[in-house]
Amino acid sequence: MSNKSKYTIVAASFADEGAAEGALDALKSVEKVYAADLLVMGQDGHFSKHREGKREPGKGLAWGIVLGLIVALLPGVGAAAVASMGGLGLIFGAFHKRGESKEYIEKLTKSLKPGQAAIIASVPDGGEEAFEKAIAPSNPLAVLTHELSSSEATVVDKTTEAADAAEAAPADAAAPADAAAPAEK
Repeated sequence: MSNKSKYTIVAASFADEGAAEGALDALKSVEKVYAADLLVMGQDGHFSKHREGKREPGKGLAWGIVLGLIVALLPGVGAAAVASMGGLGLIFGAFHKRGESKEYIEKLTKSLKPGQAAIIASVPDGGEEAFEKAIAPSNPLAVLTHELSSSEATVVDKTTEAADAAEAAPADAAAPADAAAPAEK
């Protein structure tokens, strides 16, 4: 059995937001990129989310959760990202305590200067190459890849299961009432 994580994050840094915008647009047609966001480092060293990028419908909630949890680790994004996650602050806390991705985020943060931009994407196995090929024309400064640890992946999986269960609950509760209704002839 492979030790490879089923969740991989790829980040690319760019000289400015314009170059990152071009790369984000190029990723729209890449099948092996499930979720991607563009962020810009401000003069204070904090990031702001400038544009939500691609979301691949039908690929599962987990990929969006992975991206959201990683983006929430960035300086300046954390509180806003947790607030926009609709009460998932406890999940963020559990993920953040694992710590493995914090080193990746620190490396990404140190690789950028104020005014530079980054695209962070969640990709399936083999998606790193497709990501790099699509963004190449935008001349990325660096590309960093990170596989979530098994403990981080467990947080993502449990969050996804809970979200799926919550979404399914109203439909399941309505099903018996619909089934009990007499058929019209």
